[in-house]
Amino acid sequence: MFPANYTVYTPEQVLTYFTEDVGLSTYYLYYYYNYPTFFNSTEYNVHFDRRGELFYYTKQQLFARYVLERLSHDLPEVQPFHYDKPFQVRVRL
Repeated sequence: MFPANYTVYTPEQVLTYFTEDVGLSTYYLYYYYNYPTFFNSTEYNVHFDRRGELFYYTKQQLFARYVLERLSHDLPEVQPFHYDKPFQVRVRL
């Protein structure tokens, strides 16, 4: 069991039923066990039909559900993350 500290309230905590869902995490793990991203089908002579399409479809569906859950709780939209731009971090001492 992992300890969780909920002493500081943030608006994001209303989504813990979705972000900490054991069933969803199990599905995600099952998906990656069956369709590993590092697996080279030509090297191992195994054919995965439409593996990339399934990968992006699953990611898109999970993200769409997350966005809808945020909107249903009147939270702001998710801002895109740009890897090529620097970002600010908060440092706790």
